[in-house]
Amino acid sequence: MSTISNTASLISTNSTTPNQTVFPLYDIIQSQIGSKESLHSLSEKEYQYMIETVHKLDSLQQELCYALIRCHQLTNQHGNIMEIPYQIRKMKNGELRIDVRNLPVLLQHILFHFCKLQETTHSTN
Repeated sequence: MSTISNTASLISTNSTTPNQTVFPLYDIIQSQIGSKESLHSLSEKEYQYMIETVHKLDSLQQELCYALIRCHQLTNQHGNIMEIPYQIRKMKNGELRIDVRNLPVLLQHILFHFCKLQETTHSTN
C-alpha cells in the first residue's frame, strides 16, 4: 500500500467542530502555534534544523509528516487526494522530495513544531 493511500485513511475533513479535522495531531499542533496572521516564513536556520531532523525520523514519523501535509492540503485547499501537493516530487525509488519553501507558511510551522516534538520525545526516551 502506498503512502498516499495510508495517509488518506488517516485524514478526514468532516468534523463537527469548525477549523478541526479528525486528525488530532494536526489540530493539536495548529492550536499550539497560534495565530496564522503573525507567522513568518521560517529562517534559514529553522529550515536547516527541520531538514536535519526529518532525515533522522523513522519511517512512521516521516509518514506522519506527510499526513500533516495532506491534512493541510485537504483542509485548506480541498485538493484532490490523488494529486501530490505543493510541488512535492516523487522520486524513482518511491521517496518524496519536499522543498519546505514551497509549503504554505502555516504548514511550514506545523512541520517545524512536529520536528521539535519528535526531537524532544526522542531525547527524553
